[in-house]
Amino acid sequence: MKLTQKIITQDWQTMFPILTQYTPSTLFLKTEIGVWGLRFFKGFNDGQETSYDIYLEGLPLWGNPEISKSAAFLYQLHNSKNLQFSLNYRSHNFLFHEAVKCARLQFGAILKNEILVSDFFAVMQTLALFSELESYAPITFTAIFEYKLAIALYINDSELMGIVKNQIEEEIKNWDKGHFQSIFNMTVEEWKLSLYQRFSSRETFMKQVEMNAAANKKLRKLKEAHLVWRPEMAEIIRRQDEKAFQPKEKRNLFSKLRDAFLFFCSGDKRF
Repeated sequence: MKLTQKIITQDWQTMFPILTQYTPSTLFLKTEIGVWGLRFFKGFNDGQETSYDIYLEGLPLWGNPEISKSAAFLYQLHNSKNLQFSLNYRSHNFLFHEAVKCARLQFGAILKNEILVSDFFAVMQTLALFSELESYAPITFTAIFEYKLAIALYINDSELMGIVKNQIEEEIKNWDKGHFQSIFNMTVEEWKLSLYQRFSSRETFMKQVEMNAAANKKLRKLKEAHLVWRPEMAEIIRRQDEKAFQPKEKRNLFSKLRDAFLFFCSGDKRF
């Protein structure tokens, strides 16, 4: 039987039943402030579909509706050899379960009915590490920090908000200020102050989220997952910070941690 986009999405939906088809190439869930899930990108050879890539994609429900159509984060699945995981159509049946195992390890914690805020933060931290470790451009971090501030504002926890702002203050110390300004057309300080201002009013934030959610009829068919916050998670997130937000010269340590994390996808338990 010929492999089609429909079969691909059906196979993945079976493995992650909380996800619902949002577009022909996406499977999403809806939370209180955003939607996220899996996106499949087709690969071509001589004009023929020959492979597909799997991405974790997240969309915001704040900001104006046009912005909400743009991905807040987009991260490609990696295999056990620290390579981007592309599935050839001919090897789909053979590699599918390996890909699912890697997906569950890398971001399965936020593809379920109840999502711990500490798990979301951990997955976002891994995403940033994988995406930006080598070039260390701030593009991925700015989007992730926005999502973290949105969650802290939604759950209305001042301690978590303080933790996220501390993450931002520590992280921007490593950024190339000139490079940042060339990308965003503003200084790092201007970006930071603007970010804090946009997430200063929970009432305004929630009204915008509700308006955007109501305006998008496609969201109604998505299954709902819920963010779960417990006060003890603050300490868990702080411990994550101790490992993640280090001076730039120490980042090579996390390259090894990243490789070790992906090594577990292979099922090898020699660690």
